[in-house]
Amino acid sequence: MVKSLVSIFICLALIAGGAIYEHAFIDRQFGEFSAAVETLYDKTREEVATRQDVEAVQQNWRKKKDVLHAFIPHNDIKEVELWLGETLSLVSYGKYEDALSKMDVLKELCRQIPKTYSLSFSNIF
Repeated sequence: MVKSLVSIFICLALIAGGAIYEHAFIDRQFGEFSAAVETLYDKTREEVATRQDVEAVQQNWRKKKDVLHAFIPHNDIKEVELWLGETLSLVSYGKYEDALSKMDVLKELCRQIPKTYSLSFSNIF
């Protein structure tokens, strides 16, 4: 009986530890990516952003998505890539105002995606 209880508590501790690690890792990845998007947003608002700036943010995302595939659904990754692609196109053509609206969505995704993996009552039940 004691072995069973100890085993159950060890399993619960491992699950809780894994969940805490996942939450911290996803928060860190999206925090770094969000900072890159924020910098690009500022440059776009000032109308000095270039195609290379957007490509740098895309490269940043590609590095992060290689690891994030293990943690978040492919649809979320695909959605971020879609908005980045649209931003690239708009900045390339100098449509900064339209690009800002796409980046607003990117910024919101950077806030919302990590929240769906946080340790909260609504996510558990």
